[in-house]
Amino acid sequence: TDPPIPLHPSWMDLKGILHMLDNVMEHGDIATYLDSDAHFDTRTLKTFQQAYGWMLPEFFNGTRPIAVVRDRSHWTAVCHTDFGGPYSMDVNSGIIMFVKNRVSRAFFQRMWLSALTPSPQDKRKGTPLHYQFGWPHEQERLSWFASTPAENASITYIQRQGWHKELPWCFQVICHRNFDKMPYIEDYIKESITKSIKCDIPKIKPFCTPHGILDDTRYSALIDSLLDSVKVIPI
Repeated sequence: TDPPIPLHPSWMDLKGILHMLDNVMEHGDIATYLDSDAHFDTRTLKTFQQAYGWMLPEFFNGTRPIAVVRDRSHWTAVCHTDFGGPYSMDVNSGIIMFVKNRVSRAFFQRMWLSALTPSPQDKRKGTPLHYQFGWPHEQERLSWFASTPAENASITYIQRQGWHKELPWCFQVICHRNFDKMPYIEDYIKESITKSIKCDIPKIKPFCTPHGILDDTRYSALIDSLLDSVKVIPI
């Protein structure tokens, strides 16, 4: 049993990943954690393998069973060696792809328990265990692990395709200030759903016009119906 650790709620993505690995996934399964400001663009209709096979071969064969994105933003200026920080890899924890195997399970367990150990950036801040509650919380730990050769051996990196542009398939991170990012997400998701919806699916058909396209006046009702089907797993 893990010891009780006082932490900011942002750390719960790690607890959720561990729950998935232990209770939901089978060996070799692939899953993805997304922050609230990251989402899928379904318009290209590609599978994980089709979209990322060329980019992440070691991820798909399980050799490096964790895939993440470099941050390259404010966090870079805070932590990176180019700016006097301790880390050579500035990782963004808003997108974490993982394959279930022994390597990934051990990696996330070590990362969770690392909350009890002062990191190089904790020491630089001059506050023991600053990132238990200080921004960017578990993202700091992921950057520490990625900057440690033994841990980085389990990680591969999803390549950005330009700032504020979607990645080769479906991942988009809206990098605006917290107070104004939600309208961008809502508009992007609505456009994505509207263009990719399949009106021949029985649960979707009631929200479509006779011409087989989504009825814009029923969009909100569609979203409510989809959210009603979401299964919440207590962790």
